Amino acid sequence: MLIVISHSDPVERESYYIEKFLNEGADYFHIRKPALPSSEVETLIKKIPENLLSKISIHNNYHLLGKYNIGGIHFTSKSKHLLSDYQNSLLRKSISCHSFEEITELPSYIDYTFLSPVFNSISKENYSGKFNSEETKNFLSKKFDFEIVALGGISNNNIEKTVQLGFKNAAVLGVIWETPDNTLILKELKKYV
Repeated sequence: MLIVISHSDPVERESYYIEKFLNEGADYFHIRKPALPSSEVETLIKKIPENLLSKISIHNNYHLLGKYNIGGIHFTSKSKHLLSDYQNSLLRKSISCHSFEEITELPSYIDYTFLSPVFNSISKENYSGKFNSEETKNFLSKKFDFEIVALGGISNNNIEKTVQLGFKNAAVLGVIWETPDNTLILKELKKYV
């Protein structure tokens, strides 16, 4: 599974890119706009073709879930207290984790979790990878009721190493938004996950 995460700031022709990424191999697209007013997030969602909304997950503005046929909800440390409210929801549920311990405490009704930062972040300064290779391999060899998605510094330069660590899934942000030929990068990444 390959997931693309939005740039936190508005991007020119963003709905065009969302459609392009989903049609070129991304399995899901996460809208993460923590500082953007709800009305602007809604404007972006309105521009996404209806047939692709099921592949969209939102990180905030949960009130928009009932208004549009959005397929997923993502929880962070600020919103994870709401997890149980969505336990029986048919929405795709994901959450951000930053340690192995956090993952072991997750409920089984989660569909996938991001584990970050796996490598040094491309989009965030001073956000360094923090997982030991052997410990990561051992941890990922265990059985979980949900998927674990590598996040943080994932690029075409280290996607092979990501897979060697035991990840079957990856999420990308910086490499997609900071590379001019992002469709080519997406296709390269998709070969591995």
